[in-house]
Amino acid sequence: MKIYINIKNGKFRPMFGQSEHLDKNWDEELNEKMLNEKSRKLIRGLRNDMYVSENFSFDPATLVFNFEEIHPFAEEDFDEFNEYKFDDTIEYKAVRNDSESKDEDINKTSSHIETKQTKKSEHVKIKYDPGVSLLKTIKNKYSCPDIEDGFYVQEKTWNYLVRNIIKKKNTLLLGPTGTGKTDIIIRIAKQLNMELNIYDMGAMIDPLTDLLGTHRIKNGNSVFDYAKFVADVQKPGIILLDELSRAPLMTNNILFPCLDHRRTLNIEIAGSTDIRAVKVHPDCVFIATANIGQEYSGTNDIDAALMNRFNALQVDYLPQDIEAKILNVRTSIDSEKANKILNVANAIRNSYMKQIVSKPISTRETLECAELVVDGFSIKDAVNLIFCQKYSKTDNDEYDIIKKLIMGF
Repeated sequence: MKIYINIKNGKFRPMFGQSEHLDKNWDEELNEKMLNEKSRKLIRGLRNDMYVSENFSFDPATLVFNFEEIHPFAEEDFDEFNEYKFDDTIEYKAVRNDSESKDEDINKTSSHIETKQTKKSEHVKIKYDPGVSLLKTIKNKYSCPDIEDGFYVQEKTWNYLVRNIIKKKNTLLLGPTGTGKTDIIIRIAKQLNMELNIYDMGAMIDPLTDLLGTHRIKNGNSVFDYAKFVADVQKPGIILLDELSRAPLMTNNILFPCLDHRRTLNIEIAGSTDIRAVKVHPDCVFIATANIGQEYSGTNDIDAALMNRFNALQVDYLPQDIEAKILNVRTSIDSEKANKILNVANAIRNSYMKQIVSKPISTRETLECAELVVDGFSIKDAVNLIFCQKYSKTDNDEYDIIKKLIMGF
């Protein structure tokens, strides 16, 4: 395992937030004795004062100690930490010199910020044999869901997404609503045993408050209350930015430094004595979904600079034979009835692609329709209740267009 260490005034300690047990129990003197001579010389050789500007507050000398793991940290007895030993291999990043830098308390700058909503969870590090291709490992350990489970995604799409999450590659899923973009990530997180935090970007009115925090009055004093997002970026897991294209444009400036090489969340609105920047955890990965097009009210074109920070992946509706099988597995509807529902759904989808109607039919809605049929409703009544109600009678006669499409089947 790796523990990231900060150096300050000739002393060292782990960066906060990597392990709750380490945060509570680290003892510099005890662990100084555990270092091999090469490690001690390296630490003593580092200058005592670290000068870093706010821009480079996460570029102090950062040691990465490679431990030989004997067994997991003992929660009850920190003395068992002695059964770990430092390897001779030590990597570190040099201090970035800057004439405008100022002396800062590195431990304070990179402290882990807890919030009231912070959830404790155990992170399982995903391991794979460097001698075996990652793709082969994914196929063996994290295989694509079977259609018999009531869910379908192309194997190459699944493997690509799992690979990106393992390698912490930001990924943007693009496609119509209801194509399973969010569901895919939920299933991958479950398979990889990773914590998943979903942020509804379209529901954000003030991204500064929702992503960073706000000033509140407590006991007559103004205090800064950090948002849950601040804590989430500092721990291992997946952060899903759902419907990113609906987020206010101000969101981009907050996300940019999180998503690029800086991997930093700046909190400039915090008080002068508060922590104003936190480091994104090395095992935190950002996934986003977006619906792009004029039919999606409230959406924005994604800024080119933001798009450049993601690997984009298109997700589309399922082929009809696959979707019919999904309806069968999930609702027990027979194939003939499932295909009748999908004939109508795909006719509406084709009209949407030709810009005749403003909204498509999602797989979520075909499932609802199939469930009604299984519950005893006729196919005609089901499609009228589920499909037609999406379209306003006063909206360019869309309702009449949909009714005619349905009558055609």
